[in-house]
Amino acid sequence: MATKSSSMVSLKRKVREHGFLEILNSHEAKIRVICQKCSKSFICSKSNHITDHISGANHIKAVNLKKGNQSTLFMSTSRDRYVDSFNYNFTDAWVGAGLPLGALRNTKLKTFLEQGFKRPLPSDVTLGNTYATEAFEMKMAKLREIAGEFPHFYIVFDECDHGGKKYYAVLIGKLDSEKPHSPFLIELSRELVPPNGTFVQQKIMKALSVLNLAADFEKFRLFITDGAAYNGVAARGLQALFPDMVHVTCWSHMLARVCSAIVDKNDDVLRHHSSSP
Repeated sequence: MATKSSSMVSLKRKVREHGFLEILNSHEAKIRVICQKCSKSFICSKSNHITDHISGANHIKAVNLKKGNQSTLFMSTSRDRYVDSFNYNFTDAWVGAGLPLGALRNTKLKTFLEQGFKRPLPSDVTLGNTYATEAFEMKMAKLREIAGEFPHFYIVFDECDHGGKKYYAVLIGKLDSEKPHSPFLIELSRELVPPNGTFVQQKIMKALSVLNLAADFEKFRLFITDGAAYNGVAARGLQALFPDMVHVTCWSHMLARVCSAIVDKNDDVLRHHSSSP
C-alpha cells in the first residue's frame, strides 16, 4: 500500500513539474492528465508515462508546430475536461461561416491549414464532438442568461428553401427599452406534416424548455407570427399559460400576402414586373 502511495506522489510531482493538468482520478492508482503543450489527454499510473509522452515523436511534432502560436486551455461547460482555446475558436469560426467540418478530411486542405497555423488540427470528428458541441453549449448558456434576465419575444414563421422544401423557424429576442437586439434562431425544422396550432405551441414550449424558461410565465411578452390561421390558434392557447403575452402579426408577411393577391388578380401587373429592369 505504501508503495502505491509513494508511486502516486511521485506521479503527481512529475505532473506538476512538467505543467500537465490533472483532470480527474480515473482510478485510485491512475489519473487522467492533459498536456498543455500538445493538448493530448491520457491516463497514466507511473511517472515515467509523463516522461515517455514528452519524449515521444507526436508530442515533439505538436510542440514544434505550435511554436509562436498562442493557445490556452479553459474548463469546459460540462466541467469534466479542459478545452483548447485555439481549436474552439477555429471550430466556432469554421462552422459559423457555414463550412462543413467534413471538408477537413481533405488532406491537402488540412495540411495547408496546419502549416499556416503552425500547429496540428484534430480530426473533423473530434472538432465536431468536442469543440462544436462546446461552442453550442457556451452560446446556449449565454442565451439562457440573456433570456432569463430580460422580458423576451418569440418569432415563428415557415419558409421554403431554394429546393422548395418547407421549414419552420423559431427565434427568440430580448425586449430592451434601451436599444433593439437581433433575435437568435432556436430551431429550424423541416415540416413533415402541415402545421397546426398544436404543432406551433409544441415548438414554442420546446424552445422554452431548452432555455429553462418554461416556468417563467411573466417574461414571455410578445409572440410575432405570420398571418396563418393556425398561428392565431396557437397564440390563444399560449395566452392561457402566459397571460402577459401579446400576439402580433408581422406586417411584412401581411403586405406580402396583399401583393400576392394583387398579382393573382391582375396578370398585367406580373407582366409589367417581369419586363421591368
